[in-house]
Amino acid sequence: MTLDSVPALEAQYGPLFLAIEVLSLVAFTIEYALRVWVAAEHAPYRHSSERKARWKFVISPLGVIDLLAVLPFWFALVVPADLRVLLVFRTVRFLKLARYSPAMRSLLDVLYNERRALFG
Repeated sequence: MTLDSVPALEAQYGPLFLAIEVLSLVAFTIEYALRVWVAAEHAPYRHSSERKARWKFVISPLGVIDLLAVLPFWFALVVPADLRVLLVFRTVRFLKLARYSPAMRSLLDVLYNERRALFG
């Protein structure tokens, strides 16, 4: 996403950047769908019905982050209007990485702890 914002790099590698983005979004979408599907087997939701367990995952903070990471891309494909504002949600994919990286978790912890100073 950052390299794509540099005009010279975008002109030279634009199709490659698009292919990487589409491939990653397809992978994230499949991952999200599988997470929703197996939510009924996850320990905190095991006591609920399958439908209720899946809904609880979808509305959980991690479920919402996962959905916001992929939904704007698919929405932009369906709606022909120019929805550049949805590109802001591309950064939500960054939050998905925090789940797998201790360094990303530390960064998010610092941002959370300093939120008042940052918003001020």
